[in-house]
Amino acid sequence: MEFFYKISFDGFESPLRLILTSIFVFLYIIFSYRGVRPLKGSKRVIISVMRTIIIIFVILISGEVSIKRLIYAKEKTDVAVLIDTSKSMSMKSGEPAITRLDAVKKFLKDNHELIDNIKNNHNLAFYSFDRDAKKISEGEIDALRPSGDGTDIGKAVDMVLQKSGSLSAVLLFSDGVDTEGFERILADFKFPASIFAFSPGSGAERDIGLKNLSSSGFALNREKYELSFEITMKGWKEIEVPVTLKGENSVIKTERVNLKDGETKGVRMEFTPLRVGKQLFTIEIPVFTGDDYPQNNRISFILNVLRDRLRLLLLSGKPHWDLRFLRQILKTSPWVDLVNFNILRTPFDLVNIPEIELSLIPFPADEIFREGLDSFDVFIMQNFDPAQFVPPSYLRNVSDFVKKGGGLAVIGGTLSSRANFYLSSEMGEAVPLQALSSDLSGRYHLRPSPDAMNHPLNRFFKKYKRLPPIDFVNAVEGVKSWATVLAETEEGHLPVIVAGNFGKGKVLAVLTNSLWQLAFSPEGRGTTSDAYVDFWLSALRWLSGEPDESNVLIESAKDTFDSGEEVRLNVRVLNKKYMPIRDNPLSIKVLNVEDGEIAYRKEWKGKGPEEVVEFSIDKEGAYNVTMEVHEGDKVIDRAESKLIVKSRRGEMESPFTNDELLKELAQRTGGKFFKLTERVKDIDIKSKNRILTGTEKKRPLWNSPYIYLTTIILFSLEWHLRRRWGLR
Repeated sequence: MEFFYKISFDGFESPLRLILTSIFVFLYIIFSYRGVRPLKGSKRVIISVMRTIIIIFVILISGEVSIKRLIYAKEKTDVAVLIDTSKSMSMKSGEPAITRLDAVKKFLKDNHELIDNIKNNHNLAFYSFDRDAKKISEGEIDALRPSGDGTDIGKAVDMVLQKSGSLSAVLLFSDGVDTEGFERILADFKFPASIFAFSPGSGAERDIGLKNLSSSGFALNREKYELSFEITMKGWKEIEVPVTLKGENSVIKTERVNLKDGETKGVRMEFTPLRVGKQLFTIEIPVFTGDDYPQNNRISFILNVLRDRLRLLLLSGKPHWDLRFLRQILKTSPWVDLVNFNILRTPFDLVNIPEIELSLIPFPADEIFREGLDSFDVFIMQNFDPAQFVPPSYLRNVSDFVKKGGGLAVIGGTLSSRANFYLSSEMGEAVPLQALSSDLSGRYHLRPSPDAMNHPLNRFFKKYKRLPPIDFVNAVEGVKSWATVLAETEEGHLPVIVAGNFGKGKVLAVLTNSLWQLAFSPEGRGTTSDAYVDFWLSALRWLSGEPDESNVLIESAKDTFDSGEEVRLNVRVLNKKYMPIRDNPLSIKVLNVEDGEIAYRKEWKGKGPEEVVEFSIDKEGAYNVTMEVHEGDKVIDRAESKLIVKSRRGEMESPFTNDELLKELAQRTGGKFFKLTERVKDIDIKSKNRILTGTEKKRPLWNSPYIYLTTIILFSLEWHLRRRWGLR
């Protein structure tokens, strides 16, 4: 219990009384001074003392002076212990062979005197925090795990302040790895309590890591793409680090970066993506001996590679009206980059002119089929017989080209008949036809196959109800099981347009070289139609693998997800005729690219063309998503996608202990910085709050008859003495 006395002048709360009293005292002093001037010695002193006492008593009465006694008691203030449980606290500490969080637990046990002293003088509360603070009991400390996906020191101490009525100190146990930008606002940070910061780091961590990847997420195929990132090193004097950029199945490039201890260096890498679609890339550096944090030695990112121009290779066996019309479409389409080779003479043609005088070049079989085929998106063979120009072994590359995602179109004609549509060659497996039976001439009207009206290549049938006849058809014995007849003749139901998926690519067979006749109106009289143009523009989109033309499609609103965040995939499932699949077994599998672990799997029966799949993944990493459509024991179609799961705001990108932040935080708030390796018995916590626990007691000095009586006696005595000593 503590007492505090205070003098109060309640009467002077009235301004008028204060003014009148002040005037009276002033005049009384002036007249008193003049009145005692004639007196000498003790007489002057006696009169002066009496008049001084009179003034005091007048002030006591007029000011209603009282003495107030206030009763105070010291109450215990609050002290909070904040324990960091983010993922970076799972890293190596200054203590041998234990994590940072375990070092905190050990410190609290070994320094129980510190905790006991605080408990004796303060109200002690415990909190765990990552991006938020949560109150815990002292007994729950041993069960804490470093699982938080971010660290927000500023928010945590603010939350503790709001929950406390009289916070005087915070004991902050953290590595200082703040992911929410607290370091940027530290200069303006104000906090009413002292923060005592305890660091679990040794200051001798060693790490080479990647961070701050900058990627737009979109690129154009066959165009240079630049990405930037930072590589940081601590713990080695100087070292050369090989940095490797990898695609899904190959190393794209490697660069070497020289680093000095404590240095962070920006790196820019250029490469040219060749394939269209969603692709996964990884930047890696090797794990050096002594690297304490190998988790940040790789960064994966997804790039949506868009097609700027469709690169198309057209081979024609001989000049023909079909070639002329097709070339016209391709050359006038601004988004098509056309490379065209036409055979004008074969090795067996007799020419009466020396070859040296001919301007024709030899057919570049090596450059096309062995070296350059993979640089194209679509390959069209128009009435072309490869037997005379292409080594049989090279045709295997055509099949591989389609399997890897290329588009192949074979167009009929008399030379195609002779080649039997290459069915007996190495590329035969990629052609959707059985053996060729004969060539037929006549008038044939096209119509869509009744069950294939939804196919993208048959859209032009809906727009053009009547089409002119064609005059030539390559008759075949049938089509392969993986292919679909899209259009046939009304006369004899002969297949004319056949399409199908092969591997990751698409194949189109046009069993006629007179499709160009669709460019004219069925009414004749020289009028034209756009049916031929519309068909080939749709065909090019479909052959090039445009996502919206796929049978099975996986889409998501984004490619990168936080750890534990819900992943929502929209899937579309259509059969090879682009009809909704119902009751077919469907499966989806999410596979970790690095370790092959299955993160999610689901099997169900399809109920409609569009469905939603939802799940979440906690483990960071890059993942392949594969969806398959089953029919019996066979997989009849599939689609792939990519996604990345990572910690929020890069908790593990640079997990060095940030002692500088902790030191500055302690200094700015009047606290102190400690290492957990130190033994701390007590800390100086100043109690900043005193709380009133009793009522005040008031004793008036003016409201007493003795005061009034004494004042009257002093006035009378002073008057009597003035008269006796000859004063007025």
